[in-house]
Amino acid sequence: KPPDSFESKTGGRGAPQTPQGAAMAEPDYYELIGVEKNAKLQEIRAKFRQKVLAEHPDKGGDPKAFQLLNKAYNVLTDQDKRALYDSTGRTERSAEEEFAMGFGGGRMTGHQRSKELDAEAVVNIQDRVNKGPSEHEDGFAEWMRQRDQSEMVMTDKDFMKNALFNAAEMSAKVNHPGPVQHVLGSPKTDAYGQQMVGPVQVQAKPRPIKKTIDHDEMLVRMLAVPLDDAMVYAELAKGGVCLGMTGVGRIEQIGAHVQDFKQEDCVLVLPKPTKFSSQRPIGTARTLLICHEDDVLRISPTILEELTPEQICLAPTIVCAYILLENYGAKLKPGDSILLNAAHMSAAGSALLQLCKLLKLKPLCILDLPGAPKNRVKGEYGSKTAWQEADTRAVAPPSVRQHYERISEWLVTMGAEEVFPDAVAMLKWRDRNQRMLPKLALDGISTRESAEQLIHCLQSGDKDSQCVVYGYGAAQPIELNPPLLAAWGGTLLGFSLNRWVHSLSANSAKFMSVTENITKLIRANKFTLDTVLYKVGEDAVTDAFSRAADASDSSQVV
Repeated sequence: KPPDSFESKTGGRGAPQTPQGAAMAEPDYYELIGVEKNAKLQEIRAKFRQKVLAEHPDKGGDPKAFQLLNKAYNVLTDQDKRALYDSTGRTERSAEEEFAMGFGGGRMTGHQRSKELDAEAVVNIQDRVNKGPSEHEDGFAEWMRQRDQSEMVMTDKDFMKNALFNAAEMSAKVNHPGPVQHVLGSPKTDAYGQQMVGPVQVQAKPRPIKKTIDHDEMLVRMLAVPLDDAMVYAELAKGGVCLGMTGVGRIEQIGAHVQDFKQEDCVLVLPKPTKFSSQRPIGTARTLLICHEDDVLRISPTILEELTPEQICLAPTIVCAYILLENYGAKLKPGDSILLNAAHMSAAGSALLQLCKLLKLKPLCILDLPGAPKNRVKGEYGSKTAWQEADTRAVAPPSVRQHYERISEWLVTMGAEEVFPDAVAMLKWRDRNQRMLPKLALDGISTRESAEQLIHCLQSGDKDSQCVVYGYGAAQPIELNPPLLAAWGGTLLGFSLNRWVHSLSANSAKFMSVTENITKLIRANKFTLDTVLYKVGEDAVTDAFSRAADASDSSQVV
């Protein structure tokens, strides 16, 4: 191996350590009451009555001892508290344990259900075939359950909003005079005016807003907007388009028939993907935004007390990482590996690493930096010649090597087990160490060949292997060789958080529940996010976009 070539970074495999901040073991409550650990509830109650009569403060007992006796009784007569006390010696869970309990029904806590229950929970296609077609009523009932009930019912509120009132009569005058700041994007073009692939051209410019808002609209003062790939690489058909698909703001004014929100409510803008897209963004990158109540989610007071607007605006990114692991990592267990190619990019990669660490998963990270030698796996899936014949003699420039060393050390610190410069290096490492390939890969780069390189590093499809594309990428189509996809036999999926949130009403509640769980982790210093703030009107917006487009910078620009 050439002396200047990249080397993989490892996080080591030391002995397990006690989590920081874990509570000390509590007193022996069984001994306090005077029963054995396998005592039944009736025996605990009988012994408690004897003790409480003898040690009551009114009869000369110690008040502190009496208080501890009552706590022992409350713990041992509560089934959940007693189970936690028997297994850990504590009656309260740490922030990490609460997070693990809430993730996927508690499957990552180490208390796995039995194989018999697993077998019952899995739908067996062969049994379905042998059983024959189900009753028509069963199929109709299942179809009805899958329907979005909110779209099937027309209430008087819907009628009042959509059918009865004339929009011109019910509109309200906007109280804000004068123009407001907009961050405008235009497609990148060459000297002949032809659009080119790459980041959009941006400028901050004051523009007027509507003079009135309709009866079902609201005026939101934007506080913080995350600068993500959907903004940097927006697929714009024309210039002068206000960018941004999400952000946090406060309601300044509401229409006459907006009932679920009020002024000064803090909201997260998250519009339906059927209404807005990267080609037609809602335009959150502006001082004041006019939108509908269907486009926003209310932020709970609990979150507002703990997090700043700059942190709250990253909630969609963090929840996206959470749902990816919960939905597509359902069959993963603590100690399993997961393949990431964008762990070094923005808040999404940082969130995935930290969640994997909390769930005791082992991230394998591919750190493919701009300017590094492009060693690619090409050929038949599962064949050594596909990566052995790759030319790895090229040496990266010193600046790229410095970036690689710095970022790889940071990735290991955040929880990565191994870091590789490309898929070829990973397959060589796997061959040397005789390691199992991961079953799940998360593609956050989403370039032409990123999914292909991840597929070469995954187990075959008969092992339930999945590759999930969640990143926006540089607005490039994914290129996959059909023989490679057929030989792999796994599942290639796409995930959009906006579509997931608006697909079911329960998902918006799940979104806020996950955000509150992450808030607890932030309060306990178990979850951190590195953000860089730019203020529109004071800082150069072009610098913000340049930093966000830099693949070697792991900070999230807001």
